[in-house]
Amino acid sequence: MSNIYAQNNLKTNTWDINLQNLDSNYVDLHIGFSDQFSTIQFTNLQFGYELKQEDNIKQYEIYPSPGGKYIRTDQPYLITKRINFSPDNTYTLYLWCENNSIRSETNFEFTTPKPLQPFSSWTWDGIKWNSPLPYPEDDQRYLWDEETHQSDNTKGWVLIETS
Repeated sequence: MSNIYAQNNLKTNTWDINLQNLDSNYVDLHIGFSDQFSTIQFTNLQFGYELKQEDNIKQYEIYPSPGGKYIRTDQPYLITKRINFSPDNTYTLYLWCENNSIRSETNFEFTTPKPLQPFSSWTWDGIKWNSPLPYPEDDQRYLWDEETHQSDNTKGWVLIETS
């Protein structure tokens, strides 16, 4: 699973952010809070995030939702949100929270990986991997055969035989 774990320590007013197994297309963002007690009491807690690519905000949320209120929790994370993005791009995750009129903010920058190259002859165009020859457009199913492509530059797509 692709995860970003972001936890604000309300006692020290600092963020701890850990990235695990970053995928090229998505991440699950977990936002939570800690202090010295096992049950955390909140005083007018508000928090949110913005995912930016350069100066463009791609996704954001503010919590709690209108009319909602966080009072206390014994869980390490209050929300989990799926964030989608494009591979091979740099993003900035801006996180903020305010509890008992004390505000904490941080920025976390990361670069999403490219998906694994499917074959050595395929090239990256900045969005996806492309075969050296276009996929046949005849409503049949094909598989790429790298060995055929290497021995004969006019072939590479092999028809899947169906019975």
